[in-house]
Amino acid sequence: MLAANGSRDRGWQDVWTPLAFKPQDMTRNFHWMMSWARLKPGVSLEQARAQMKSIAARIEHDYPDSNKRWSVTIDRFADRVVDDSLRRSLLVLLAAVGTIC
Repeated sequence: MLAANGSRDRGWQDVWTPLAFKPQDMTRNFHWMMSWARLKPGVSLEQARAQMKSIAARIEHDYPDSNKRWSVTIDRFADRVVDDSLRRSLLVLLAAVGTIC
């Protein structure tokens, strides 16, 4: 998706618009796409990773010119938003608030 201001940066945006490619951008060389999804109930993170790796390998095989050495990464949303140092700080804050209350 493009940000409402037309930029393709990876920063946080307030408003989103549908992704629409211009004819000159209709190539297989766009490797900047990031998406968010929920796992189907009963599907583990490891199962989703294995299935997506299989799909990525098939795409790499079918389109080697644009997808050689490209793959896919699947992480929990919370792990991407809150890194280890922030998580530790939040836990300390939670413990402090819990002690005071």
